[in-house]
Amino acid sequence: MSEPPLYLELLLNVQHPEFLHGLDVWLQLGLISDAQVRQLARDRLTCPRPEPAVAVSPTVAPSRDFADDLPLPAPPRPRRVSTPSPRSPVRQPAASSRLQHGWQALQAELSVRWLLFLGVFLVVASSSVLAASQWSRFSPLTQYGVLWGYTIVFGVAGLAASRLSNLRLTGQSLQLIALLLIPINTWAMDALGLWTSPGNWLAIALATLSLGAIAWVQRPRRPLPIVSVLLVCSVLHWGWAQPGWPQLAVYSGTIAGLGVSQWLLQQRGRRAIALLPLLGYAIATLLARALFAVGIPLVTLGFVIGSLGFWLAMPRPALALGATVRRLLLIVGGLLLAVGWVATIPTIPPWQATGISLLAVMLFVQRLRLGWRGWDLLAVFLLSGLTYGQMLWLIPDHWWQDAIAALEARTSYEFVLEAVQLGLGFAYSAAFLGSMTWLYRRQQPRLAYFGEWLAIALGASLCLWSLVQPTLLLFVCSLETLLLLAFAARRPRILTVYCAHAGVLLTLAAGFARVQPQADATAWANALVGVALVQWFVPLVSGERSLPLRLDTLRRSSWYFGLISAGLSYELLLPLAEENALTRTVAPELLGWLLVPIALSLLASRYQRAVNAAVSTGTLIVAQLLLFGTPTMRLVGLGTATLLMTLNTYWRRQPSLAFLHVTFGLAWAAAAGWSRWDAPQWLLAAALAIAALLALHAAFTRLHRRLARFYQQAVLIWATAASAALGYVLLIRVTAAYLDASLASRAQVLAAAIVAIAWLSQARLLPADRIMFATSGFLELAVASSVLLAGGHASILAAINLGVALAWLLVVDEGLGRQRPRLRSRRWAAWP
Repeated sequence: MSEPPLYLELLLNVQHPEFLHGLDVWLQLGLISDAQVRQLARDRLTCPRPEPAVAVSPTVAPSRDFADDLPLPAPPRPRRVSTPSPRSPVRQPAASSRLQHGWQALQAELSVRWLLFLGVFLVVASSSVLAASQWSRFSPLTQYGVLWGYTIVFGVAGLAASRLSNLRLTGQSLQLIALLLIPINTWAMDALGLWTSPGNWLAIALATLSLGAIAWVQRPRRPLPIVSVLLVCSVLHWGWAQPGWPQLAVYSGTIAGLGVSQWLLQQRGRRAIALLPLLGYAIATLLARALFAVGIPLVTLGFVIGSLGFWLAMPRPALALGATVRRLLLIVGGLLLAVGWVATIPTIPPWQATGISLLAVMLFVQRLRLGWRGWDLLAVFLLSGLTYGQMLWLIPDHWWQDAIAALEARTSYEFVLEAVQLGLGFAYSAAFLGSMTWLYRRQQPRLAYFGEWLAIALGASLCLWSLVQPTLLLFVCSLETLLLLAFAARRPRILTVYCAHAGVLLTLAAGFARVQPQADATAWANALVGVALVQWFVPLVSGERSLPLRLDTLRRSSWYFGLISAGLSYELLLPLAEENALTRTVAPELLGWLLVPIALSLLASRYQRAVNAAVSTGTLIVAQLLLFGTPTMRLVGLGTATLLMTLNTYWRRQPSLAFLHVTFGLAWAAAAGWSRWDAPQWLLAAALAIAALLALHAAFTRLHRRLARFYQQAVLIWATAASAALGYVLLIRVTAAYLDASLASRAQVLAAAIVAIAWLSQARLLPADRIMFATSGFLELAVASSVLLAGGHASILAAINLGVALAWLLVVDEGLGRQRPRLRSRRWAAWP
């Protein structure tokens, strides 16, 4: 595959002494042809040549033609041999030579190019003023004759000068002036009203033929399509008195000019850029006459301006334009697009604005295909949505009214118009979501993923607009859920599945609000509990089995959204629980929340045992805040917690859960006798509870399992804490009884004795010091209470305490001696 030719543009100084030698080198290397060198000599090197400072071979005769002196590629070719040129005896300073050289170059530029361009501008501008002002001192034919005359003069003079080697640049400038005056001539023909007189038709025909000949003779320098478009745009200046013709002329000329310009760029590439200003001038002449001379409203020409902006901003990577030029063209083109759109948007129906929006979409689609940037995709999304909305405005109003009236009659729904609008918005979201397949096919998954989220975000914003009415919200949420499900089916990622799941739940919530518009907080809470149970049914069925990625993600999302639903229901029930606690009334609807920990405990048997057991334990703790207001509900809550903690501790197997299980059991027992027992009964109940805990401690010791050790530690902690609390209470009561004998009771003696015996039964399982302190303390309280009940006083208690202390010392030392023989011998050795 051949590579495209490289276009290189150089700015050289023809007065440089090595310029001719450089041309010779390029010619030998084949970078330029002999014809190009001769053309350059004829066009640029027309000044008299100074005397050559080189020695010419005697075989080559000197020539008067500058082009003939250039080296030719055909061998054999005579070569010039450089000889030292005679130096002037007085050398000029280098700085002055450079200044003089620059001043001469500036003079050459000003005298040849800038003055010619200034002349072109002045001639064209004065001709435009002449055509627009309608010179009134002479007849229309005479007025036009002046314009036509100097147009022909410029054309003929330019043609003659271009044939002279020394005046080629001047001839080209004069020909360009004549070419630029052709549209002004046809403008003047129509503006001066030459068509109204049949006698002037011959003059118009002769002028047209002569102007066409001027344009035709310039075909060697300008391609035929450019000359043809210029002549067409010139002819389009005729007949502007007819209604509607000016707009048609401007549109036709613009379309033709842009079409030919695009064709030239495709055929010639960068070399065609120098030819485009002539086409731009032809289009600008039509626009200038329409806007300023005729006064056509801008609103009717907005699409033309937008088309020009689209053509300028269109990316053309084949031209290899610089970054600054591309940015400038994009800014100018974007401004023209914006001006055209703003000018035409007030018209109803907005045909031109819709066309300009389509052009903007096409522009950013082309930019997207070249760079694959997210900003371009965002612009496509916004502009295509704007275009979609404008297309809906193109539908006649009576069609909308008939359709809305028919739907209202069938559905008896007052928000039909809003539903239709939101449905059309979702239709655009679905279409854009489906169009992302185009990006997937072009290996742009990240960009397609971004576009899909744009469509989903639009649907979510439409859901926010529909919050004012339940039926409308249900309709919009259903559409958004369908989008999310389609999105998740294509991209089964965690985030997409979770969003689709959330959409389904929101749709269910909208449906419940539609069916039960008068539902209170309790009804919503119970509904949320039901939703949580249904979602947890999915993991309960699948269990720990390995599932595909999509189903496993759905299982996880069901678990999380179930927790969220349960949490929301808890928040809704908290105010009702506070009210029931204040009024001491039973609220059975609060008991429904216990289904949450029950379901989690059952779920732990099939799926994520440790996690579900821990979460179930947490829900059991917070559930007591809902049910603690009345004794009956308190019993139910603590009893349920005690039973469920059996399962949770089994699945989780941690000391903290075992301790919590024992705590719930003790709390349930305390709640059962809270309002039934008096103070002595509470003392006996506490003593029996301590004895039961210590009995459980002994029973768990016989089990050599990890879970039994956890429960052994838990019951021992609670037995120790309860013994300390009970001992403190008994001490206060015994002390008070010695001050007031009526406060003494047998319950104190029994309670102290039961606890002392219970601790003494653990002598082989627990350290001796703990047994000694616990047993001796409660034994002392039992003795003190017994003395008080027998009618004794403090002195008798002191004597009894002395005997009991000695006897207890022997018993304890005997027990210690069995465990630690050395300790026993040392103690008896110290006995007197």
